[in-house]
Amino acid sequence: MALTMFGDFSDFADPFSLLRGHPSTRQVARRDRDGPRFGAMDIHEVDGGHEIVIDAPGLGKGDYKIDVTPENVLRVSGERTTSKSSGDDGKDAAEDGKGNGRVTRWQERTYTSFSRSVQLPAEADVKNIKANARDGVLTVNVPSTPRPEPMAVDVEHH
Repeated sequence: MALTMFGDFSDFADPFSLLRGHPSTRQVARRDRDGPRFGAMDIHEVDGGHEIVIDAPGLGKGDYKIDVTPENVLRVSGERTTSKSSGDDGKDAAEDGKGNGRVTRWQERTYTSFSRSVQLPAEADVKNIKANARDGVLTVNVPSTPRPEPMAVDVEHH
């Protein structure tokens, strides 16, 4: 049973580019400096199916969208927005609970999103897929139905 991962290939880096001075060298170096990528995904084959694990720190249960297309493609996306919006005057729209406006002096936590698609095998039991979000990690369990055993077909003569 095989899963096929689709992506936009924007995170693909040629391992030999560092030796050739390829422009993607800067991209690799930046990723190492910035740490793990939001939406990084692992796929594990487990007894009875597959487990898909996606890193998405800061997302809650309602921040994910998970569906399966008629072509048996599992689509998982998530979105994190900032908790406030800032006006042109530099004051945030959010109040601090005391009726006072607050001014953002530094902001690194901003909007981010991810979208991942995985071609599920034919034996995936899509009606029983379960997802659990905990501590910034989304786990999607895809159970499998047993494959039918091969059977012989008798040929009749008329």
